[in-house]
Amino acid sequence: SYQAQAPRQLVVKFKLSMSTAAVREFNAKYGFRTVKVLPEINAHVVEVDSTVGLKLNQIINYLKADPTVAYAEVNGTLQAAPMPVMKVSPIL
Repeated sequence: SYQAQAPRQLVVKFKLSMSTAAVREFNAKYGFRTVKVLPEINAHVVEVDSTVGLKLNQIINYLKADPTVAYAEVNGTLQAAPMPVMKVSPIL
């Protein structure tokens, strides 16, 4: 389950490596500001400018149509719930 959603932040993973200039152009196109770069997964945590009048889900839908974007999701904390331990006997 997601918790503690970061306000107006998205994680955007790119399909290919992008130059600094390409990322700046991408950010300007959508009204983003890069907060953090995650090079190990080729993704950026971006903050959506408060003047952009769209909800995060609407922005994510626009990003799904962008050919440079592999995926985009709301930046939040993922927590795993405890799983019950089941004792199952093998079928012989």
